[in-house]
Amino acid sequence: MEISFFIKINRTAKHVRSLQPIARQENHLLKSQSFCSHVFLFTYICLQQFNIIVNNCSKERLLLKLTMDTLDIVIQIVGWIYFAAWSISFYPQILINFQRKKVTGLDFNFIALNLTGFLCYTIYNVCLFYIPRFQKDFVHFNPNQTEPVFANDVGFSIHATFATIVTIIQCFIYERGSQTVHISVIIASIIIWSVGGILTLLVALNKLNTFYHGYYFATVKLGISASKYCPQAYFNYKRKSTVGWSIGNILLDFTGGSFSLLQQGLSAIKEGNISVMIGNPVKFGLGLLSMAFDIFFMIQHYVLYTNREEPSEESSRDELYYQADPADLGENNQAHNENNQSHNA
Repeated sequence: MEISFFIKINRTAKHVRSLQPIARQENHLLKSQSFCSHVFLFTYICLQQFNIIVNNCSKERLLLKLTMDTLDIVIQIVGWIYFAAWSISFYPQILINFQRKKVTGLDFNFIALNLTGFLCYTIYNVCLFYIPRFQKDFVHFNPNQTEPVFANDVGFSIHATFATIVTIIQCFIYERGSQTVHISVIIASIIIWSVGGILTLLVALNKLNTFYHGYYFATVKLGISASKYCPQAYFNYKRKSTVGWSIGNILLDFTGGSFSLLQQGLSAIKEGNISVMIGNPVKFGLGLLSMAFDIFFMIQHYVLYTNREEPSEESSRDELYYQADPADLGENNQAHNENNQSHNA
């Protein structure tokens, strides 16, 4: 028997309990509360691996069926593969830093941008996945799209933030040479979080639609993803070496990006709507950008800079020479010449 419901349903399991029956039959087998409890349990166990099919779209009633099909399961499996690959990709660099007890091959600007980017991505995913107000505003601006954030998106962004913080701690406790975060990166981070704080305050005061709040953090993440790899690429070029920097990170990152795009493509096929694939511009852009830069880093590691030895001390001295004050160098050279003359005498 089918029971009619007037519904507004979200993929998040806890919101399924808001179902309200509008038509009752005397011999119905399931009461509302019992039905909702079963749906809640079913949704939780299956990790949202279900599809909502509406059979009668009238203003008064909707007939709801919950089904699972093969494509839904494949989409979830692919999503968790990308989650695993992208999450594990942080650990080769952390392991290399631990083994070498130094972080001289890692660019600090890259790490600083990474932290800001993943924090923004976490805010975007958590708000859109868990908070009904954000979900409602998203649907209002995108009426033909389902919510684009999956559980694995939330898990990845939170874990990525944690792993980046661990790497930053390593930068403080291990040998780092003369590296510092560039002032431009610091200023950019301050501006980003100042604007983000203002937007969050406006949302809390109901002065701003949450869609624009999410769009801001999504845009920031996408912009950082487009630029954060440049400092590391230039750092490798300047050193003519990739020693101290993990290629395993790149290989896993490339794998994660591939499966991330595959998940979005399968979702678009299932819904029969290409807009589903680009409904989450951060995830879509993140996959494309990461794969493009990963290919460039592979070329650096396997083609351009194949020497696996630490950069020579001579190159380090040359760098110090060019950073030294010319007057100091002149005084040192004069003292060196006087010592040579006295020695010859």
